[in-house]
Amino acid sequence: MFDFLFKRSKEVPEFNQYYPTIESLNQDQLKYFKWFIKKLEKDETPDVQGNISYVFLALYITINRFIKDQNYNQLSENFEALSTYINEYDTIKKYAHQWQRDAALLAGNWQEV
Repeated sequence: MFDFLFKRSKEVPEFNQYYPTIESLNQDQLKYFKWFIKKLEKDETPDVQGNISYVFLALYITINRFIKDQNYNQLSENFEALSTYINEYDTIKKYAHQWQRDAALLAGNWQEV
């Protein structure tokens, strides 16, 4: 209904930093990140144009949520929604698979390891 608020131009606001946080986003980056998350929730994978900090931020938020609630199913769903990026970018892949295995071990999901 309000998707028009989140329409994006072809340019993705540049966002490349180590250990990104919500607090580190400027206004344009935050607007894009919210739009990015909405698209992921609709099973869409928008092009981040190499700005992989948006993906890392989504992963960090997912991991922090898992640490608090131990909901492995939610973590797994979020990682699945991000799988296109995880598989496309080696920089993300080398961490994400291990993080998901670690979470499976913590949650006692031995079959996932």
